[in-house]
Amino acid sequence: MKQFLKKEIHRLERKEERERLEQLREEKSSALAGIEEKIPSAVRDNLRKAFFQAFRLIFAKGDFLIGKTINWEKIEKEFSQGEETLQKRPTRRSLNKLEQKIGSRGNFAAAMTGAEGVLLGLVGVGLPDIPLFLAVLFRGIYETAAGYGFSVNQTAEKVYALRLICGAMAKGKDKQIKQEEIEALEQEIAAGRVFSAEEIDVEIRKASDFLAERMIVGKFLQGMFVIGVVGGIENVRIYRRVTGYAKDHYKKRYLKKKLNV
Repeated sequence: MKQFLKKEIHRLERKEERERLEQLREEKSSALAGIEEKIPSAVRDNLRKAFFQAFRLIFAKGDFLIGKTINWEKIEKEFSQGEETLQKRPTRRSLNKLEQKIGSRGNFAAAMTGAEGVLLGLVGVGLPDIPLFLAVLFRGIYETAAGYGFSVNQTAEKVYALRLICGAMAKGKDKQIKQEEIEALEQEIAAGRVFSAEEIDVEIRKASDFLAERMIVGKFLQGMFVIGVVGGIENVRIYRRVTGYAKDHYKKRYLKKKLNV
């Protein structure tokens, strides 16, 4: 069992490195490259403010509503069944069965966020869909966490979700820094770390700034009639990037927990 767990953790670490390199290539060859520098500073500021306000809204009022849309009982049951199967037969196939349930939920959410982004983009609406997008994004992260047996009720786990967003959106040297911050928080959570309201606000600001920077071009384009479809499609790409990143990290935490490291 231990050998299998170590092998899977190592495989995830190699995957993270490959994806980091692929992301760098993506950024260099992006069709949207060059547009960002042409965006007026006033528009940039408005987008950053919109993201920050949307994040705070989600944490103040939306968290409870998001939780109401998640079938926690079903996810917990699926996790228990998958855990039991993996315990009896520690194989890649058993682990894949646990992952498949998480993946199927994510596919539906990606379709949802893509649809609302494209529809609003068609009529030239960029800013109003930010709270909707974030609600779907956090729902995806929370379902992924629950799928690997982690509760998001604790404030530290909510901060962990915020740091996952930062890690998924980080570029270049920031990528490794954010990775180290995520790993440090994992140790702090295990030690019972509690965050104050002020500390959470700082984490919200960091995550909203990172996400705003990565989505600034898409939201700018989404605010333009018809061409906004391009910006709306960005919703799906960002959703898949963040939830895919979250899935790998929750999976690694789950494997480490079983390995007791």
